[in-house]
Amino acid sequence: MSKVIKTLLNGQLALQTAFCRERILLFSKVLIANRGEIAIRIARACRELDIRSAGVYSKADADSAHLRFTDEAYSLGSELTKDTYLNPEKIVGTALDAGADAIHPGYGFLSENPRLGILARENNIKLIAPEPETIELMGSKLSARSVAIKAGIPVVPGTDKPVTSHRDIIDFGDKYGWPVAIKASYGGGGRGLVVAYGPEEAQQTLERAKREAAASFGLDEAYLERYLAKPRHIEVQILADSHGNVVAVGDRDCSLQRRHQKLMEEAPIPFITEEIRESILSDGEELAKHAGYLGAGTIEMLYEDEKHYFLEMNTRIQVEHPITEMVTGIDLIQAQIRIASGEKLWFDRYRHQNRDTQDSSVQIVRQYGHAIEARINAEDPAGGSFAPSPGLITKATYPLGPFVRVDAGYYQNDVMPSQFDSLLAKVCAWGITRDEARLRLLRALEEMSIEGIHTTKELSKVLLKHKDFTDNTHTTKTVENDFDYSLIGASEIVGIPIGETDGALVKDIAVEMDGRKYDVKIRLDKDLIALASGNAVSVKTASGKKPATKKTDSLQITQGDIASPMQGTVISLNVTQGEAIAEGQLVCIIEAMKMENPLYSPVSGTVTNLFVGAGDSIIQGSLIAQIEP
Repeated sequence: MSKVIKTLLNGQLALQTAFCRERILLFSKVLIANRGEIAIRIARACRELDIRSAGVYSKADADSAHLRFTDEAYSLGSELTKDTYLNPEKIVGTALDAGADAIHPGYGFLSENPRLGILARENNIKLIAPEPETIELMGSKLSARSVAIKAGIPVVPGTDKPVTSHRDIIDFGDKYGWPVAIKASYGGGGRGLVVAYGPEEAQQTLERAKREAAASFGLDEAYLERYLAKPRHIEVQILADSHGNVVAVGDRDCSLQRRHQKLMEEAPIPFITEEIRESILSDGEELAKHAGYLGAGTIEMLYEDEKHYFLEMNTRIQVEHPITEMVTGIDLIQAQIRIASGEKLWFDRYRHQNRDTQDSSVQIVRQYGHAIEARINAEDPAGGSFAPSPGLITKATYPLGPFVRVDAGYYQNDVMPSQFDSLLAKVCAWGITRDEARLRLLRALEEMSIEGIHTTKELSKVLLKHKDFTDNTHTTKTVENDFDYSLIGASEIVGIPIGETDGALVKDIAVEMDGRKYDVKIRLDKDLIALASGNAVSVKTASGKKPATKKTDSLQITQGDIASPMQGTVISLNVTQGEAIAEGQLVCIIEAMKMENPLYSPVSGTVTNLFVGAGDSIIQGSLIAQIEP
């Protein structure tokens, strides 16, 4: 056994020994106010702490996988997210009905809404999160910037007040330079962050940022920041207890992104000096102290030319928390629960002591080895479209093996709905070195098989082999600006690779000849593919009528026919019948899996036919409009 692994195991044993010595009475039942993989993760932590868990669901996800992991399940009623997962009164009322003495909000939804904490406190229910006043302070990126400035931490140039009109964006861009980032003041995860590259985009981008923020977090306030061209995105994981102890548990790099959505994360930040790492971790702790922080939180920063800048603080658990758990041996979800129940932190950071007097039971936490996480989303990355891919998962095989972890939210025969986030699963791997972790994750992804929907698995494999990633020269713009999508293998439908040759769809199959297997290609009928992929779903328009289902010959926009590349909802129709429009003009915006997808006219001409209206639900391939050149 290597010295590194021995040290890791000894460290984990010491942490568990401290846990056994200091454990106090925890909650009897926790209501998990979330769904998907994070709800399953929290339910597992509760089970290991001998705490009962209560799950919740809406009419839109009554058969969701997370309900198979909780001890109890309670309906939130409506199909609409705003009336269920985004309704604090409904969540607290359900917790009271369930007899829960605590609520864990997970991430997203109400996790950074102070109203949930206020209502919970008024009803003598503990929210496993920071105090609502802290969420209000740090949940707003504007006030969080103010705290960072007071703590002496550098920030990206930006405004200190909410933007009121598109004129504010133009004035800011003229002063600090273009592009300009319009960012939702509340929430996180890249939602509500839109970039204006010039004054002509100011009004449209502001409207979009406000829509995304309101849809995801219930608040549409936004502010402005100078948009850094190609930075690295780094972050610090914080844990703080109610006794004044704050520890920066570890650091992560989350630079591989697309449309500000993280695709891959790793811990710790690779190839930086220990002096720089110490500065990053210390700044994270200092900010948390100034905020009077409690619980788990993540301080996000931008890193460029060996300098880091405060970006925002997420007052919740992060999607990418597993990789920090893998390199430290600390269960962050259990830590949240234990801190909320009143426990002191049972560890401290190497070369840094927060306590004035040290208890002999306090252990030193270090980061051992390297861990990488690939987010597997229900999206089709072919050609860079990233079209959402809801539908029935006909088969799901997740990888196993040494030092591999999978946090999945969907399993075989589950349905990936279009109303929620597209995250299917997180596949993580640990290694003594970064390259060992990278190769192990590649092996794990090779073993993974999902049938019935498209996924980003193949994209993850290509990114792990990409020279920029292996050389550690990647930035937040590597995927968006510098990535060759032809490197991705053919998309997957029904679990078999699909390609297109001379207009005909083909698939790869294995055949045996003289005792040896060979891969060959056969042609497939396109209608059979559409039927097998489950795209023929039943949806209705806002008026109650079935949507237009006339399709173009392919899902690509050809000539003046504009077809939807995805199932979703038309949230904005930007042209009228008979209107003369220019090539590249915005026709409509389709929302799918909580992301906005604009469709533009491929030609100049006149809108001769419109087949949808704002609020209509549509299926993949439905004709949106016809433009006569």
